Amino acid sequence: MSKQSKQIALAVLVAAGTLTVAACGSSLGATTSAGDVAHGTNVAAHHAKKPAPQKKAVTLMTAKTKLGTIVVDGHGRTLYAYDADRKGTAHSACTAGCLGLWPPADVKGKITEHGVTGTVKTIAAPGGGRQLTLNGWPLYYYAGDSGRGQTNGQGVDGIWWVMTPAGSKVTGASGSSAGGGTGGDTGW
Repeated sequence: MSKQSKQIALAVLVAAGTLTVAACGSSLGATTSAGDVAHGTNVAAHHAKKPAPQKKAVTLMTAKTKLGTIVVDGHGRTLYAYDADRKGTAHSACTAGCLGLWPPADVKGKITEHGVTGTVKTIAAPGGGRQLTLNGWPLYYYAGDSGRGQTNGQGVDGIWWVMTPAGSKVTGASGSSAGGGTGGDTGW
């Protein structure tokens, strides 16, 4: 093998290793392909238990947190919006590796709202089904939130945000520490 062939082979191996690390997620927000961003804060969050897809009616409600009054589901799990999505989009920009950390807020059945004043609809979810939207923004869970009232996904990579009841992104302050709820009107 010539010296030039060896250099090319080494460059290919380094690039493959970089893509493998990026696909697993990192705090750097590595891009795995055009429009497919795997965002996360650590490996532990990547392996955190993901919320089970909704099988029945879904309730959207509000909770008072350190970030203000935000939108959560009927189980108190925080919902997030993604800056890469366009308001009013028909399809989520979060695909492939991104979905490992940011599963869509899937819905099957009736949607009930308590305290949410923005317009709630659905779009086609990645991989099939329907995904909730609030004022045109697709909604997601964060795998790093392990319980009610946690907002650990707030501000991750400067592109993931909790939502107000009116359907606006809350782009200030970062989330609570893992392990603790933030208190509020949903009984935490």
